[in-house]
Amino acid sequence: MSFDANEHLNYVLELDKRAKNKDHIFMYDGFVDQSVSKFFADQVKNKIDSENIDYLLANRLYHIMVECFQNIVRHSDDLLTGNHVKDTYRYGFLSVGKTDEFYFVTTGNIISKTNQVKLSAWLDKVNALDTDGVKKLYKEILRENRLNDRGGAGLGFVDMRKRTKNTIDYKLKELNEVCSFLVLNVKILINQAEE
Repeated sequence: MSFDANEHLNYVLELDKRAKNKDHIFMYDGFVDQSVSKFFADQVKNKIDSENIDYLLANRLYHIMVECFQNIVRHSDDLLTGNHVKDTYRYGFLSVGKTDEFYFVTTGNIISKTNQVKLSAWLDKVNALDTDGVKKLYKEILRENRLNDRGGAGLGFVDMRKRTKNTIDYKLKELNEVCSFLVLNVKILINQAEE
């Protein structure tokens, strides 16, 4: 099966329509590396800063956005075409938007079926935890300094869950026999109570 970027972008956008009255602050579909990630994160930060939103909310949103962008750069699997442009580039979709209730960060990237199984199990585990369980797991990972072969320990997802107090929505769409397209959606409540 060949990869059709427009088909998968439409798939992501269709998922993204679930929240009503969305105001997209930013959308990007293309190749991503550290410099692209930083550039767009800075652009979104400037937009957020110009709206004079609460500092803690702005900080939480920026942090979640950077974590999501980093997920594409560090954890995408370049199996879509076998056409390796550059080892540091990964194909991805990035979207930041807002509803009356929350900001949202949506990303999409290629993932191998091998990694898909591990990722789904990890996200399901993290999403099933209550607030205290998330904090405990976060501290445990930091204390044990667990790292995987890509430099992470699943800490990014645990951190996003801890900061937002929301589950991380995700969907997987099969591309071919070896890889799928992963869509992550993280919501940040606008009026989230601080602890």
